[in-house]
Amino acid sequence: MILPDVNVLVYAYREDAPRHEEYRRWLEGVLGGHEAYGLSDLVLAGFLRDYDSPVTGRAYMEARGEGFLTMVRESTELAGRAPRVDARAESVTVTIFGG
Repeated sequence: MILPDVNVLVYAYREDAPRHEEYRRWLEGVLGGHEAYGLSDLVLAGFLRDYDSPVTGRAYMEARGEGFLTMVRESTELAGRAPRVDARAESVTVTIFGG
């Protein structure tokens, strides 16, 4: 399973980041690939906390996870199956499958 770090998401998202194109292509390959991938809640929260949605202009966290929902929708279309949600005690794990 591939578990990208928050920096990978940042570099893939920010066009002004060093090696942006390299990271963007790699991440798109993972999202469209056949190997399982996932994002830890800490990585996702770290990314969503600091970046604005190009659609709403608000921080992703303020936009109620708009970026996450888009990623889930696109992943479902690519993989042909819905993400798996596992709830345990005080945590929730979402597994998003590649295409």
